[in-house]
Amino acid sequence: MVFTAGKLADLYRSDPESYETELHSLLGMTVDEGGYRCVKDPVFRPRSLSILDAAEAFLGRDGLRRLYESGPFGLQGGRARTVGEEVGGGALGPSEFQGLNAWLGTVDGLLGAELLEKYNLATMLARELVTWKMGVRMQENKQIRYGLPTAPAQDLQPGQEFPAGDLAADWIRNARMLKQGEVLSVAWEAMHFDQTDSLMDAVGGDQGLAQRFAVVIDERVQRALWGIDNTYNRMGTITNTYLTSGAYANQLATANPLTASSDPIDKAEQLLLSQTDPNTGLEIAPPDDDRYLIVTPYKFLTATRLASPYGEEIGALSDPSRMQLAPPPPRQYVAAMKPFRMIRATRLMMAPTSGTPPGLGLTLAQAQERWLWGSTKKAFQYRSAKDITTYRYSITDSPALARRDVLMEIDVSEMGAVTILEPRMITRHIKDS
Repeated sequence: MVFTAGKLADLYRSDPESYETELHSLLGMTVDEGGYRCVKDPVFRPRSLSILDAAEAFLGRDGLRRLYESGPFGLQGGRARTVGEEVGGGALGPSEFQGLNAWLGTVDGLLGAELLEKYNLATMLARELVTWKMGVRMQENKQIRYGLPTAPAQDLQPGQEFPAGDLAADWIRNARMLKQGEVLSVAWEAMHFDQTDSLMDAVGGDQGLAQRFAVVIDERVQRALWGIDNTYNRMGTITNTYLTSGAYANQLATANPLTASSDPIDKAEQLLLSQTDPNTGLEIAPPDDDRYLIVTPYKFLTATRLASPYGEEIGALSDPSRMQLAPPPPRQYVAAMKPFRMIRATRLMMAPTSGTPPGLGLTLAQAQERWLWGSTKKAFQYRSAKDITTYRYSITDSPALARRDVLMEIDVSEMGAVTILEPRMITRHIKDS
């Protein structure tokens, strides 16, 4: 069924009280099983409607003309300002105010659906790579982890008391969350001349709000992954994410460049398997089906060939770097790989150490050759105090907007940070020599 602005107006007139809820349902705005706000199975897309057409459907051409000519309160000059301040724009006629509120709610729904869908697409990689914790209520609090009394558990003698662990024996400090926000003002001109998706592009375009917010989140995640932000704080001791010696060694002391051969990954796997829990001394390597191979764009094709389930390789039949074909079912590879390329990794790592924000100060050749192996989901957590959120304020809410001829403001914000949970779950490999 083709949805038009007129059908939305009819839907509003049939049940004004539940109109916005029904609108969000038609736009597919919902919450998935992970608790993320998302767009799923929409009946129609926001860009299929014109903002101006929607205004005419709810207000009528005559009402829209009076709004343009007479100002938002049906009055002109200082009288409109005074009455708006004393009474409030939403309580003052003309009769099209009810229709105006419905139209503003429609615009908010259309823009919100476009923003949410593009934001989820842009943050998809970040959500795949790290554990995402929603609705965090505390800043910089401790994450308490159970400290085992013995490792491994020892045999008990008859009548012997069970040993007790300590919830406070092990903890890490969460990183402080950062907030980003922006205001989108829907001025009279933006609505009146909107025949080319300009408002939709403001939230869902290549330089729109969704993309700009997602870039910040993506860079927060990448800065943690590559060891640019070293915020691992265990029991009050701050340590770099990647070390060659000391409390743990998750980076080889010598260069280990990623090549078409599987030898570099073998070395990375051995380094990962050698990691032990700092309390118990037991191995803490992630499960075999939870291995990620993360590279810069420079090495993405190499990583893709190495991770291919069919062992596809480019080269002569006698090339010793060729991998064998996958064995017949039900046999599978010992370790399943998922290759990812981090688009902004090279730029972030090449940023000077004294910059704002600081980088690693690497050369292009050094940055391109770095790669990661392990379980990033177990190593890093993105803690979100609030996912991307929008609030709407219209001229019927605030006379101050009317003075600027702004029909509606949409405030967009997000707040979160990456916490390093366990760096022993990830290894970094370099070719700096």
